[in-house]
Amino acid sequence: MKRIALKCLASALITLSGLGQAQEFHIEKPAPEFTLKIRQVGYGGSLPGYYTVLVTETNISDTDMVRWACGGLEDWLNLVVTYNGVRVSETDAVKRLEQRRKAGGPCGVDAGVYRIAPGKDYLWRLNITDFYNMSKPGTYNITVTKDTAPSDPLMNTVVKSNPVTIVVSKPTEERRQ
Repeated sequence: MKRIALKCLASALITLSGLGQAQEFHIEKPAPEFTLKIRQVGYGGSLPGYYTVLVTETNISDTDMVRWACGGLEDWLNLVVTYNGVRVSETDAVKRLEQRRKAGGPCGVDAGVYRIAPGKDYLWRLNITDFYNMSKPGTYNITVTKDTAPSDPLMNTVVKSNPVTIVVSKPTEERRQ
């Protein structure tokens, strides 16, 4: 009797393990609804080494995209900055921004929303030097990224912009005076 019960139990376990394998499924990440493009638009202020880029988010889906209107980097945009080919360390300002995001997002409850219709753009002006020091002479490469699903790593895709190169020259005697 015990032998029959053990055989039944073993048979049931084999069947269940087989069902578990047969029920395995794969969830595919959705394609991004947007693209990102950046261009340098000049200096964000009067000080040397203060640089600004214009970020264009284009809706490539066939439906309206609705976003919280936090503004720029607060709206889940990320800057990637390299100096002479080496990634620039995060500043305290970037670290504070990341802490606010982890604590529930950078937007306040009273933040509005904006809509981007299919085929339309939304623009941000980002002052790079609010977050990174670009005063040293050399070549800086800037890229902007945005996650499609920042709170869901399994469904998230990182969308990257085109790179922008900014060459900072050594100050001349004329500029120093």
